[in-house]
Amino acid sequence: MAFVQDEAVSKMLEKALERVATMSESRQKDYLLIEGYFKNEWQILPEKTRETIKSLATNAVEPFARGAIRELFSTTSTITPEALGKGKIVVVDLPAITLSAGKVAAVVWKYMVQKWSERRAKEGDQTRPIFIFADECQYFATPRDAVFQSTARSSRVATVYLTQTLGSLNFFGNPQFRQHREMLLANLINKVFTRTRITKQTSGQPISSEKLLL
Repeated sequence: MAFVQDEAVSKMLEKALERVATMSESRQKDYLLIEGYFKNEWQILPEKTRETIKSLATNAVEPFARGAIRELFSTTSTITPEALGKGKIVVVDLPAITLSAGKVAAVVWKYMVQKWSERRAKEGDQTRPIFIFADECQYFATPRDAVFQSTARSSRVATVYLTQTLGSLNFFGNPQFRQHREMLLANLINKVFTRTRITKQTSGQPISSEKLLL
């Protein structure tokens, strides 16, 4: 392997090479792309740019290196999304409010199920349908959900999202959350609105009313 100036990166590439040698041809090709990036492009990046990339990458993977998330996703496991194709129901039973790892785990599992359902072999009506059910979905919704829902029917996936208010769907503060929300609602074909309290301002006086929307 060609010399990489960053010693830490060089050691990680060596360790990755040992692991990828026993993996599929597709994984080996993925490794070659990564190795090529660090051998060539990484070397000529300004130091400030490299430090910024390191910081972003560290922040992204750090939750998976400690606590409950490390135990759930960085050790051994007996369950994968493929189990859904065998009729299993997977429940991510972790609190999203009191345990930040719970939110991360649910979002990661949702994403893995979405990707698996898109790439699994399709057999028309014989393909086993599956579902994604998320109560208080504002804690788990991401911009990609809107894209996934546009083809979820062909992937034989039913998605059920429940939330207290549509306004809470801001996709973790994404600046384009309104656009993503409209796309998601448009692709979630069947929608049910139960009793909701609406408060609006008229001539400086607040007016409260209730509407039952179906």
